[in-house]
Amino acid sequence: MKIRNGFVSNSSSSSFICEICGDSVVGYDSHPTDLGMEFCENGHLFCKGHLGKIEKEITYKEDDCWYGGEAVTEDCCPVCTLKDIDDSLALHYYLYKNKIKKQSILDEMRSKFKNLGEIIEYLKE
Repeated sequence: MKIRNGFVSNSSSSSFICEICGDSVVGYDSHPTDLGMEFCENGHLFCKGHLGKIEKEITYKEDDCWYGGEAVTEDCCPVCTLKDIDDSLALHYYLYKNKIKKQSILDEMRSKFKNLGEIIEYLKE
């Protein structure tokens, strides 16, 4: 049997990433709501500030997902209601709708630009 002396910790850190803006928060033995995050009954995780896009009173329900506690109802979730759409989802939709292949975009970018700096300058215009 092993005996430990000194500082022993059973705490663990958790990292939570907003599905809308990509911001992340880290906490030790923390619940997402302790760190300014919310989650909906479908498990979407987002910064509490995104609830401002919902133009109604925010409602919650008791939830038994792995976060536990209360979850924003689906009709108040900025992800479920498409009030706030992640850029990568919007891009994926645009490519699909216009039948554009990612590879053709990459080929065009590589033929027009020498490096990332040139692309960034082009996008600033």
